[in-house]
This record gives sequence, structure tokens and C-alpha cells, in this order.
Amino acid sequence: MLLEEAGVAKRTVTALNKKKVYTVDDLLRCIPRKYLDYREIVPFSDAVGKDCAIAGYIQSAGKKEGNGRPQQIDIDLVEETSGQMVKIYYFGTPYIWEHICKLIHKEVIVCGKISNGKFGYSITNPYRISDKELFHGTIVPVYSKMKGVSEDMLKKLIKTYIKDLSDPIEENVISRAKLFGYKEALQELHYPTNFERIQQARKRLAFNDLLFFSMQLQEDADKIGHNGIKIDTVEETVNRLDKLPFQLTEDQAVTLNHIRDNMKSGVRTDALIQGDVGCGKTIVAFLSMSMMAENGYQSAIMAPTEILAHQHYDGFCKSFPDLASKAVFLSGSLKVKEKKEALSKIVAGEALFVIGTHSVISKNVMFYKLGLVITDEEHRFGTEQRDMLMEKGNEGVHIITMSATPIPRSIAAVMYGENKAIYEIKSMPDGRIPVQTAINNNQQKIFDFAEKQLKENRQIYVVCPLVDEAEEGSSSSGMDSVQDVYERYRLYFETIGYKTGKLFGKQDNSEKVANIKAFEENKVQILVSTTVVEVGVNVPNASLIIIHNAERFGLATMHQLRGRVGRGGGKSYCILKSDQRDNERLLTMVNTTDGFKIAEEDMKQRGIGDLIGTKQSGKNHNMDLMLSYPNFYKAVKKYARWMLESQKAEQLVKLYMENASAAEKKGEK
Repeated sequence: MLLEEAGVAKRTVTALNKKKVYTVDDLLRCIPRKYLDYREIVPFSDAVGKDCAIAGYIQSAGKKEGNGRPQQIDIDLVEETSGQMVKIYYFGTPYIWEHICKLIHKEVIVCGKISNGKFGYSITNPYRISDKELFHGTIVPVYSKMKGVSEDMLKKLIKTYIKDLSDPIEENVISRAKLFGYKEALQELHYPTNFERIQQARKRLAFNDLLFFSMQLQEDADKIGHNGIKIDTVEETVNRLDKLPFQLTEDQAVTLNHIRDNMKSGVRTDALIQGDVGCGKTIVAFLSMSMMAENGYQSAIMAPTEILAHQHYDGFCKSFPDLASKAVFLSGSLKVKEKKEALSKIVAGEALFVIGTHSVISKNVMFYKLGLVITDEEHRFGTEQRDMLMEKGNEGVHIITMSATPIPRSIAAVMYGENKAIYEIKSMPDGRIPVQTAINNNQQKIFDFAEKQLKENRQIYVVCPLVDEAEEGSSSSGMDSVQDVYERYRLYFETIGYKTGKLFGKQDNSEKVANIKAFEENKVQILVSTTVVEVGVNVPNASLIIIHNAERFGLATMHQLRGRVGRGGGKSYCILKSDQRDNERLLTMVNTTDGFKIAEEDMKQRGIGDLIGTKQSGKNHNMDLMLSYPNFYKAVKKYARWMLESQKAEQLVKLYMENASAAEKKGEK
């Protein structure tokens, strides 16, 4: 029920709405932000720094007046057992003076936070001071402040509406789950008796939230369906696999076999292939595409940059020359004639393999029989973009996403969702050595180390957050730019025989291609760039990457950049140039090269996002609950399925939908 419909005053409704409190249920779930434990009397010596109850004798009390009213009240409180004194100060509470006068020369209980400063023990504006004989130990709830709604008003409203509260879940479900009733839980949270029961009450509210959330996930999973496009044969793909100049690693083979088994049995593949840069995710994708083509279906790969898309297209044609004529490349830079020709081949079904950039999801791209969609470097795309690609497919289209560092939302979907599977490719091709990473901000030491690598005939990437210092907002940021750093490296290293190049997204395409080619052919030994090299640039001879202002980059980006080195034989290195040696993200990079661990840490630091909506990161209440109660959530999922099947979810759904509807009407979509 909306607050205004329940009879709450218009002025109070407006104030509560500003805090996203729209319904009576929202109001009752304005849970205290903390609880103060005043149940036991604590000796002065143990009370310092704590908010607790202490006992003493009021030796004296005085006041300082202003405008005829007490503006400051000073009290000397003595602990009889130790003789220790505590000074108690009241500021801005003139109404308390008469009460204090009645307690002088009496034993009292004071509830508040005791400090030990330069002038001894003191308490400022204690929560309560009362006659010891009248004291009753209690747990005091403390609510977040709301402008326009006093704590007393909030408590009064809660007391009024909690009386008639009904449970949105049937009693037999609650007793079966061994949980508090909804009313009992809220009463315990607002009128606490002990901390154990407070925890149980919180668990009941978490049960409500997770139950509704799980039901939504399961309903969404049911809509998408478990039935996938079924294939009959993979013989041609097996022959192509045998002709490859290398053998799949164990993890690659296991991943491919899982996908093949799903496709042959008609189980829909909705998979995240996770593995560090260079582990061989792409060849697994190519072979999966080959299986679909063998059975008459098209496949599409969407890559975040034209460089990477071209690399995939060239790699596919090189790996499977017999299929090259059935592959097309799509990007925004294609000439009109080339694009028109590619689109006609796609819609006619002549092109079985479509490899490109965001252009793949353009409205004018019409597929004949799309059976497999693949998104590479998923963290570079929005949820809507990945969904748009899926929606171009036939019913039961198989879905694969690939990433060295999956977005938090994908990690959560794997951990807690209903359908998504993860295939990890941990084993690396022979000769790969993990990249050694360090934080350093000494430019001369970095130059010295870089020179050693160059003398061993190796190459270096240098990455900067800006193209030039003139970029908006950069004048006082202290960030390094490609233009400035390029000049620094050029002046230092060209005098000793090493050439420096530069690369950034806004360069003319022909210039960009020429610079990459020069680096690939070792005509340029140092490439200063923006994050445009994050994906799609493959130079196995590069052994060092230096990331300037590393603290400015996210974990996924840093891990992708680090993946530019370590692609050939021998040791490789990553220097995170930063003065923030204790930065949490940078330390994560130093401590691990495991992309999945980095993604999990990214999930903790950035938040999870929304499995049902489109947010890819950020704090999400339900996902935070899942992390807090992982085993509990497993049980909740079973209750959700049972309640959906037995149609016992009506009242819970009604409650949450009412809250959501009220928020939407008020503009909190």
C-alpha cells in the first residue's frame, strides 16, 4: 500500500519519498543502521572508546547560560569502586537541565560513548542518563537520519503499521524453512531483544528478497529455454582439427567436447569461455563455428575493435582455408560496395561465417540461419549489444562469450544464475611463462630496465591514459599522454639506436595500420600507445609493457594490456608506473596472473551488477546477499522452484511488484 493511501501526512510522504520509501512495506523495512548495546554496565576502565552503559555517582552539575537558557551543562560523575571521574557534557539540550538537577548526589546509569582525552574521561551528549534504580538494560536501535522525518516520527509510523502486517509467504513454507514470520522478524529488528534474534530476523528478510529474485531468474531462464539447435555430424570438423599444425591443450579439448556434446544432444550452450590472453580461446570458437556450418547453420563473431576483428578473420581463413570463401568480414570502414556484397551473402546463406565489429548487430544485417553467436572480449560490450546479437539468431541459438577477465555480471551469472556455464582454459601453449609484474614510479630505473630488454633484441609497449595533454579535464590531473611520453622515449632511446612509434585510436586508419606493421616487423622497437593495443595487436617478440598512470585503469584493462607480452618464448615483464604502491587494484595485478581471480577481485571492488537488468557492475542488493549467504541461497533456489511450480508465490510477487511499481511511478526505475 502506498504511504498516501495508508493515511501518512503529505509532508511526511514527500520526505520519505526522497529516501525511496514509497509503500508501507518500504517504511517497515527502514531497518536501523546499527544497534547500541546498553544491557550490561561496563567499568570505566573497559569502557573507553565504546558506546555502552556506565554507573557512577553525580558529584556536581553546573550550567552555562545564553539567552536565559542553559547552553552547556557540565556534570562530574564518579565511579564509586575506583574513584575515577568522568566529565559529562550536554550541548544544545537546555530541556535536560531539570532532569539532571533531580539526579545530583544520586547513583545513575549513563549510556553513551566514553572518550579518554587530554583532560581525562568524558562523554558528550549521552543517549540516556537515569536513576540507577530505574534502569532497565536494553538494545537501542539507531536509524539513518532523514530530512523532514524525525526518529520519533519514524518510530511512531512503524509502530502504527506493523500491527496489521501479514506474511507474504504461507506459514507452512516458513516453518519448513525454520525462519521467523515476517511480522516477527520486523518486530525484532525495530524492537530488539538480543543480537542472535536480530541476525535471524535479517535472515528472514534476506529469504524474502532472494526468494523473489530467484523466482525472477528462473522465470527468465525458462523463457530463454534449455533447448538448443541440434546438430547431427562433426566429421568434417574432426578432419580440420587433425590438419591443424598443433594439438589442442587438454583444457581446449575438454571445452570443445562439452560444446559439441551440448550441440549434438540439443542442449542449448550458454557459455563463458574464460582464459588468459593467448590460451587459445579463439581456436575453440572457430571449431565450434565449423561444427555449426557442417550442419547448415551460420555463426557470427563480434569483436570490440576492427584490429581484433581483422585478426580473427585472417586467423580463421588461415586455419581453415577450405572455408575462407564462406567467410565475410563486416566493419564500419567497409566501402559501400563491399558492405552490400557481404550483406547479400549473409541473407542468402552463402556466408556461413560472419566476423566483424559492432557492425554485426546493425539493423541491416539479416541472417539466413544463425545458429551460434560469439562475443569476444565481452567486457568491452554492453549487455544490450550482446543481447542484440543473440536476438538475430534462430530459436535455440547457441551463445558463447569469451574473455580473459569476465565482467562481474558474468561471474555472478555463472556463480548464481540458472543457465550459464563456464569453461576455463588454464593450460597455456608450450613455452609460455607467466608475466612478472611490479609497481615502480622511478622513470630512470624504468628506462634502464627497458634498455636491457632492447639490448636482448626484444620490443616494448608503453601505454598512456591520454592522447595529448590538451584533452578536456587533463590539465591538472597529472596524467601522462601519448604525445608527451612518445617524445620522452624518442629523445632517450633514439640516441642509442632504437626507434619509437606511436599509436592511438584517432589516427588515420592507414597510418594506424602502418604503425602496427612497423612494430610487428621490428622496424620500431618501442610503441607508445593508448589502450587501443589492448586487443588485437600480436607481437610475440615484445617482452615488456609499461603502463603509465596505472592507477587510472581498471583491472580488466590492465590484465588485457599485460596480455600483449608473454606471447613468445622467454621471460616477459609488466611495469605499473604509479606512485600508489598500496593501490588495491595494482596489488591484485602484482599478486596474480589468473584472469578469473582478477575478475573475481574486480567483482568485489566494483560490485556485481544486475543479473536481470543491464547493469554490468555496481552494487546490487540481491547479489550482495548471495555473496553473504551462498549456502542459504542454494536452499532458497529450491524453494523458489517449488513455489513457482505449486503456484504459491502470488502474495510475495504482489508485494514486490507493488514496491517496484511505486518506485517506477516516482521516477526510480
